[in-house]
Amino acid sequence: MGQMHRSFRNSHISVDKASRHIAFLLLPGFSHYSFSAALEPLRSANIITGHLHFTWTLVGATDRQVTASNGVTTLADLTLDELDPRKLAPGTLSCLAAAWVCGSLPASSRAQK
Repeated sequence: MGQMHRSFRNSHISVDKASRHIAFLLLPGFSHYSFSAALEPLRSANIITGHLHFTWTLVGATDRQVTASNGVTTLADLTLDELDPRKLAPGTLSCLAAAWVCGSLPASSRAQK
């Protein structure tokens, strides 16, 4: 259920039964800045309230190691292939509140803008 979920197990953060689980699909060359801008408010909300209102899973399109446009490599929890409902335990995807795609413009479009 995402790296952040595991790190809260032994902390002062209590798990909220109505927490919202979000999958972030990280495409090669994704904007690390935009990804952080989407993730950090969720993490901050958990810390400020003392409740685990948001959890997340990082998904790589084809590989668990996904390199952002700035060269930083992020380790995803699983790949799209591993997210296949036929391969997961029943009900695993039913907890998903949203899926956000983190990508980038094609290189030719970036150069023109």
